[in-house]
Amino acid sequence: MIFKVENLGKIKEAEVDLNKDLILLTGQNNTGKTYLAYAIYGFLQANKPHFNLYTEDFGASGVIKKESPVSINLESYIQNFEGLNIGRASKLQFHQIFQADKESFKNTKAEFKNTDEYILQNIYSPAKEDTIKDDKDIKYLKKENSYVLELSRTGKNKLFTESKLNDIINDKFLFDILFPLKSESKVYFFPAERSAINIFERELTINKNDFFNFTLKMQEEYRNEFLNFLQKKINRYPTPIQDNLKTSGDLKFLSNTKSPFEYLADEFEKEILGGKISVSEYGDLRFKPEKTEIAPLEMHLSGSMIKSLAGLSFYLRHLAQKHDCIIIDEPEINLHPDNQRKIARFLGRLINEGFKVIISTHSDYIIKEINNLVMLSKESEPQKELLKKYNYAENELIKPERIEALLFRKSNDNEQITPEKIEVDAQGLSVDTIDEELDKLNNVAENIYFQLFENQ
Repeated sequence: MIFKVENLGKIKEAEVDLNKDLILLTGQNNTGKTYLAYAIYGFLQANKPHFNLYTEDFGASGVIKKESPVSINLESYIQNFEGLNIGRASKLQFHQIFQADKESFKNTKAEFKNTDEYILQNIYSPAKEDTIKDDKDIKYLKKENSYVLELSRTGKNKLFTESKLNDIINDKFLFDILFPLKSESKVYFFPAERSAINIFERELTINKNDFFNFTLKMQEEYRNEFLNFLQKKINRYPTPIQDNLKTSGDLKFLSNTKSPFEYLADEFEKEILGGKISVSEYGDLRFKPEKTEIAPLEMHLSGSMIKSLAGLSFYLRHLAQKHDCIIIDEPEINLHPDNQRKIARFLGRLINEGFKVIISTHSDYIIKEINNLVMLSKESEPQKELLKKYNYAENELIKPERIEALLFRKSNDNEQITPEKIEVDAQGLSVDTIDEELDKLNNVAENIYFQLFENQ
């Protein structure tokens, strides 16, 4: 699926293939990387697409009933998908995503689309069989290399209406083919402000509660006006930051659930954090360094790396579900180069566990480590030796075709820019803006050394 935006801040036009498992947004500052990440988040958070189409076999929706079993040719069913796809995305309320005035986004447009070739290929090839969870007597089956979807009822009621068939085809079958997230999946955003959120969220919550308690003592004629003013101040952050704040304010309740990916949280804490993340009785995150007897530390007493990554550990232990989308704005924040390499490898681990990962990054270390994971994904005899020699795991490796990369480069006239597609091949990818600066830095250093030392 291609997600396209126009006139979004510094971005004139950008296209992202959301079917890819790892999406890299990289390049210079103030070029729109975070804006695009916010837009993707808003799009994936919106209600899922629904294609209520007319079919010849059934006539007007819900009028004619067919007795089980029913066979539907999906090749004809999808004829009008692209137009409906575009219409849905164009309704995104960008001013709400960014918490800004409508005027700032009056010319912003969005669309998403799947080519007919892509849709048909993904319908035709795989075999799919399942029982509908909310209607346990309904089963569907599509054989491999076929467009025909067979549905049957095993209960007393053996009749299908067209509207019911539309619901099944949309929600339980086509959704997983056309949309970048599975029907049960969610999207989580870890903003660049996450360190501050982890430190100050409790104080923000206390202050907010104090304000609302104060309003209860006010005269009614002033109360509504004050509450409206307060609500505007509280909701002034973009939606991804607001949602992160809400999660941070509800940690105690959320920690009562356990994710099926607790083992990933264990790995993450052991290999990168060097200690355990927990939730205190007061509902804030704490960190206990490994091999110590000290009580768990509050976030403001923990290292900068812990503040930056504690939320990801909590998510993996308590919230994560397979096929979720994880968006991280600058995962390298506060990380030494060795941990930047580790976080890159852990991203590969997440991808291979079924997550979709989107990152915005300036880190040459992360890019270079991802290149190593791509190169090592080439199956060969030396591959096994190299994995062992440099301590890489097969579940970290990433095939190049699973990666989408966009380069954001400033224009000479400071006009809007169109991010460039970066080619990803068996050797990985190259980020020109980073490589150029590294070359300049090395040349300057060599010249300084030669002039000050060698010439002496």
